[in-house]
Amino acid sequence: MLPRILTGLILAPLVFALVAIGPLWGSRLFFTLAAMLGTFELLRMVENNTVPEAKTDRLVSIIVSGAVVGTLATFGAVISGAVFALGVMGIMLYSLGRPGNIEGVGPRMTGMLATFAYVCTLFGSLVLMTHLPGEWSRWGILVCFFAVWPGDTLAFFSGKMIGGKKLYPKVSPKKTWAGAFGGIAGSILGLFILQAVWIPADQLSAEMCVALGIACGVFEQAGDLCESLFKRSYGVKDSGALLPGHGGILDRVDGLIFAAPVVYVILLLV
Repeated sequence: MLPRILTGLILAPLVFALVAIGPLWGSRLFFTLAAMLGTFELLRMVENNTVPEAKTDRLVSIIVSGAVVGTLATFGAVISGAVFALGVMGIMLYSLGRPGNIEGVGPRMTGMLATFAYVCTLFGSLVLMTHLPGEWSRWGILVCFFAVWPGDTLAFFSGKMIGGKKLYPKVSPKKTWAGAFGGIAGSILGLFILQAVWIPADQLSAEMCVALGIACGVFEQAGDLCESLFKRSYGVKDSGALLPGHGGILDRVDGLIFAAPVVYVILLLV
């Protein structure tokens, strides 16, 4: 527990400062690098590491992920469709040029494409938010932070203290319904705190705090369960060991990258 708390106390203020007051290119670079790390973690988890091409597969996927998310970070949504299409083509053309064992190329290519879809599309929403107009180029990501992280914390403690019926024991045996509702409440509370300390109420109304808090609370927990499904399927506890007490980058942002597309769409509509 102590390493988890210490990591959070060190990492959270640094990331907040980068997004809130740092240059936009810094946020874009940060999330691009995070996407590349996430690609590495997920492929290492799902790939058969006895296959001779496994390391090269990971390297190519990391390069493609960095190129796609980095391009979105630089140019925004205007070319997103073409960029994602080129990323898929790049992975398939690489597989065509280095098929290895023909019987094994299908699972290898499927794993690479699935990793690309999971990591790049979700991290892509974070970098696309940096292209929102005005201060929302920063505030959009802060909304995700202040909804997901307090929600995650309150879900943990309310689940521990209240317990009760399990939410989805087949996938995550420790999660409870009490923790789920506590997490949603934490997300709403986090956004009211953000409104009080950073975003003016005329830009982030009470109604938006509640609506975004509920949406983020639900999808954040869905993202956590989806990654748990991956890990349980492959018999691993954490996606990596980069962050003491938290595991890998995907363990830390699995809920964040699920909430981000929802926040992005809501902000575009509102």
